[in-house]
Amino acid sequence: MFHLTEYAVWFRHRSGLPLVLFVIASLPGIDARALRPADPQQIKQAKHYLDAGQLQQAEVLLNEIVKSDPANFDAHRLLGLSYAQERRFPEAIGHLEKAVSLRPESPEALKELGNVCLEGHERVKAIGALARSVTLEPGQAAVQYTLGMTLLDAGDDQTAALHLGLARTYGLKHSGVLLNLGRVYLKLHRTDEGVEVLEELLRVSPGDWRSQLDVGKMFFDNFLYESAKPPLVRAWELNHDSYEAGFYVALVHYLLGEQTESLAALIELKGKAEQTLEAENLLGAVYAKLGQTDEATAILKKAMEESPDRPDCQHRTRVLQLVTALSRTSRSPIRSKRPVLAPTSICSLERPLRSDFTSLRRRSCWELPASWTPTILKRC
Repeated sequence: MFHLTEYAVWFRHRSGLPLVLFVIASLPGIDARALRPADPQQIKQAKHYLDAGQLQQAEVLLNEIVKSDPANFDAHRLLGLSYAQERRFPEAIGHLEKAVSLRPESPEALKELGNVCLEGHERVKAIGALARSVTLEPGQAAVQYTLGMTLLDAGDDQTAALHLGLARTYGLKHSGVLLNLGRVYLKLHRTDEGVEVLEELLRVSPGDWRSQLDVGKMFFDNFLYESAKPPLVRAWELNHDSYEAGFYVALVHYLLGEQTESLAALIELKGKAEQTLEAENLLGAVYAKLGQTDEATAILKKAMEESPDRPDCQHRTRVLQLVTALSRTSRSPIRSKRPVLAPTSICSLERPLRSDFTSLRRRSCWELPASWTPTILKRC
């Protein structure tokens, strides 16, 4: 009776099979005659089937190959990609993992495994595979971007910024890279880097109103009002039908103390579409700043009557009381012995009022309140 090692040596001598095959063949229950290296023409034919979309034919052939040649890297890889096209993700991932185990230093196989894991909602596996792929070959800009976005979704902002930055370094500079890199830099309080990246996006996309608007909103949400104004104004110039862009223009003018420009934008908006409550609030505040107390009082009263249960109603009530007091004082010919509230006293109430207008800074750009923006935006 042969020992296992003696049988393996004898079988290898007689069959000429590779080491991994004759070791497998020496195990109980394995038909040694069924194991043989795949014919390269079979792999070529399987690739042809896949390119032609003939997935069933490709899978039949590839399954035959992996039965006779279990260590065939190309067969496992192609079979995994074919199953992925049919959205059979557990089987696809299994074969791609086998391919990676056979050739662990292949950046391409790791990239394919990571991408299929993402489609199959296996995020942890995807991050691991993609990270190994770019470690082996850092210059894969598209893989750096995919990894960065996946880490961003996972909440790992620091590492996401690293990989998005590498995607940009290696030449990938489309709006998705720059917008998300700028956003995460600002979130990490790397303000100078964020401004630099977002200004690059403005330069490369001067005619894209959506990019201009998104960048302006990011600056706005981070209280960079001077930086926010040019792209917001440009966005509204490019798409004058955008109520959202027009409202942001009016709001940034207001916060920069440019009340006349804010009023002009709000009046133009009012002529284009039905005014939202936020726009009415802002209009009332602008009139109050300009000293036009009758207009401010009428607008704020109307807003309070239309939405008495809104959380910001108390703020509007306080502003209305102040505006009314100012109006009465300015019209009275008798000098009061009580202290007169100066017009600048409105500033003491501006913080809660501004909080209402800028509540979006605590939200992501795709979660704007439906009450004042035409549609809920999708993520960039």
